Amino acid sequence: MRPWSRPRGDGGGHGLRPERHPLPIPATAAASAGHPDVYVDRSSVEPYTGSPGRADPRGAARRVGLARVAAGYLAGVRHPPHADPRRPVRPDRRCRADPAAVPDRSAAVPDPARVAALRADPDLAALHRSLEASYTDPGRAAAMDALYARFLAPGDLAFDVGAHVGDRTASFRRLAARVVAVEPQPLCQRALRSLYGDDPRTVLVAAACGGAPGTVRLHVNSANPSVSTASSGFVAAAGGASGWEGQVWDTAVDVPATTLDALIAAHGPPAFTKIDVEGYEDRVLAGLSRPLPALSFEFTTIRRDVAVRCLDRLAALGRYGFDVSLGDTLALVFGTWVTGAEMAAYVRSLPHTANSGDIYCMS
Repeated sequence: MRPWSRPRGDGGGHGLRPERHPLPIPATAAASAGHPDVYVDRSSVEPYTGSPGRADPRGAARRVGLARVAAGYLAGVRHPPHADPRRPVRPDRRCRADPAAVPDRSAAVPDPARVAALRADPDLAALHRSLEASYTDPGRAAAMDALYARFLAPGDLAFDVGAHVGDRTASFRRLAARVVAVEPQPLCQRALRSLYGDDPRTVLVAAACGGAPGTVRLHVNSANPSVSTASSGFVAAAGGASGWEGQVWDTAVDVPATTLDALIAAHGPPAFTKIDVEGYEDRVLAGLSRPLPALSFEFTTIRRDVAVRCLDRLAALGRYGFDVSLGDTLALVFGTWVTGAEMAAYVRSLPHTANSGDIYCMS
């Protein structure tokens, strides 16, 4: 699920939805207000400026240096009272890589001409907004790279489960990682084949990922494919929920299904796995029988129970620390690794209007 094509809170259709969680308190304001749950970093931070010629939509209160995002700490962020933001974070993966091997992010992956062709293709009209948001904002791409560089070094393997149109695949490739991109929707598969089909370091898997190999029933939202899902519970929860008005899952198709264990057997263990499958994340983790070094999974406020089951499953597999990014901010809230119980409490405490986020997990 990508936030630029999620339902708007006002019941509108698609497009960039406004962020609906509270902005962090600026460092200076937090200090003057004396907030006890804010750790203020007064070190110099270079601002995040976003795309050339475009104002930072997140405002001055949330402009942070990309290096600080990659390091897992944000200046002046309001931290939940149960988290100590001053605890050390784990090192950036890039620190363990040969500096000479760090990729040149100016390299175009994928070819911009192919992106333009897809955006002009009337048969892919339902994907045009996702393609625009994924591939035409260099500031967002840089922020994404800074976040994922924490987990990936050049040559690492990454799984992109629920690849959609491949914005995370693009980031992983800019970081010189190898990618296995898993996506069941034929329309999205067409876009992925066009963008990455001839990339020898990207493997495309036309399947859903779940708890067992075979087939699964995919509920397709033809007008908004980013919220297509294999979870009937997710569809039911969206019905009548505030912010999800007008969403219709108008088609159901059976698609091949694989598992994380099967993907590991075929391609090797990943250094990082991203899971974004619209309320089916717990079933994806049910198909995993070993701990992974790092992963992320999406959650929504209409199915918080799925996130809690994911946390429980990971606790059964190994010892993990957790952090979270809300919406499409690409910024970590805690700035440190908290326990599964702390993360579950935080997810439960979020207002409905927070809508969604990604929980990052490191063993």
